[in-house]
Amino acid sequence: MKEKNKRSAPVDSGIFSTQLDSLLARIIDAGDRYLACGRGWYKVLAELEERISIADPNCKLYRIGELDGRLLIEVADVSLIGSQAVRAAVTAAERRAGRTCEFSGEHGILMQRNGMFRVLNPATAPEGYQVVIKKELCVEGKHLLAIIENLVQCKIK
Repeated sequence: MKEKNKRSAPVDSGIFSTQLDSLLARIIDAGDRYLACGRGWYKVLAELEERISIADPNCKLYRIGELDGRLLIEVADVSLIGSQAVRAAVTAAERRAGRTCEFSGEHGILMQRNGMFRVLNPATAPEGYQVVIKKELCVEGKHLLAIIENLVQCKIK
C-alpha cells in the first residue's frame, strides 16, 4: 500500500503511471495524494489527466476516490477559461467509470455485496456480488432493458 503523502502512482499502474503521477500532483493536500479506486479505472483517470492538461494545466483537485461504486473527482481550482472543459472532462470520466469494471477495466455494471457497491464485470466479479437495479432508473420498465444491454456487453451467458 502506498503512503498517503506520496505523489507517485500506484505500483500496479504500469503504462498509466506518468499520467497518474501528474493527476496526483494536482491534489492540493499531500495527505490525499493517493488513488482510492481499483486499477480498472487507471485508464479512465489517465485519459482524464490528458484532457485536464490541455484544458487547464494549472487545475487543482481536492481528491480522487470511489464511493458506493462511483468515481468521485473533486475539482478545487480551475481557470475561467478552462473550467467548462475541465468539468466536462471530469463528468465524462465519472460516467465512463460507471460502466468500467474497477478491477479489470472491462465493461462493468453496478453490483453489491453486503452493502458494498462496486462497478464490476459480472463474469469476473468476486463471489457474492449481485447486480443492482437502481430505482431512479426504473422509468416505464426501461431499467430492465438497460440491465440486459449491460449484461450482453459484459458477455454474460
